[in-house]
Amino acid sequence: MSVLDSYFNIFNEGADDNKHRQHAVDVYERIFEALGGDLKGKFKQSPGTSNSVTVNIGELIGDKDLENLNLRFVEGSTRAQSDTEKSVGSNFRAKASFKGSVIGGKHSIQLHVPGAGFTQDPIGWKKFVEKNAKSMFKRFENGFFIHEFIHYVDFLRIHPDDIEKKSKAFYKSKKGNKSYYNDPLELNAYIQQGLGRLEHHLRSLTGKHPEGSSGQRVEKLKVRALIGKSPNEFYTKVLSVLPEGFAENLTDANKNKLKKRAAQMWTDTMKRFK
Repeated sequence: MSVLDSYFNIFNEGADDNKHRQHAVDVYERIFEALGGDLKGKFKQSPGTSNSVTVNIGELIGDKDLENLNLRFVEGSTRAQSDTEKSVGSNFRAKASFKGSVIGGKHSIQLHVPGAGFTQDPIGWKKFVEKNAKSMFKRFENGFFIHEFIHYVDFLRIHPDDIEKKSKAFYKSKKGNKSYYNDPLELNAYIQQGLGRLEHHLRSLTGKHPEGSSGQRVEKLKVRALIGKSPNEFYTKVLSVLPEGFAENLTDANKNKLKKRAAQMWTDTMKRFK
């Protein structure tokens, strides 16, 4: 078993897996609440660039543990190819990426805004935000942030004291969707992305009514409609919020990992809302 596989022997570490997913969803929801639709008031032009805007996540949500992490929206039309895009071929258009620094400790989650039309004048970043606010929120909402946040968590915990090994673990030299989706880091991030999106939906359906009320009974019905009547139905739900072709490119072993992880979340959710 490789070093990466040992990190993501995910079904022997269910509690740890759930902890990281819950953390990603919590941060996502706190950012969304902090932004409150006011992107222009929160973001500023990224230092040293003319095609992106950034905000520090720790400062935005008041979390000192995340002051080494920025959220950045990058113009998709003029940016250089990301590491992810280079690794899987020119036909693959990266929609998001994580940039981890092994020196200095500054990291960023980048969400790429297609055809953003960033302007070069001194207040170009404000115009960028005004023009692309809807597209930026859409990029943030659809699970890309959760995916990249999982990369951030993994980056911190894998070989924390060995920069050379850490760099090798996150360097992707193989090409093609099959190699990309079956990479342990990407597999983990995509599974967490799918489960995280559904966890967010579950939270939006629950917790609004007291125990035993008619409202709570309706909540339970909505929850069960969302997760399905069986682990297999829930597995299908997870696939529906992940990229088309994701499951088809997985090896049988990794497809089984996804099914087991989905089954675990389905079982836990049924216990919560029995």
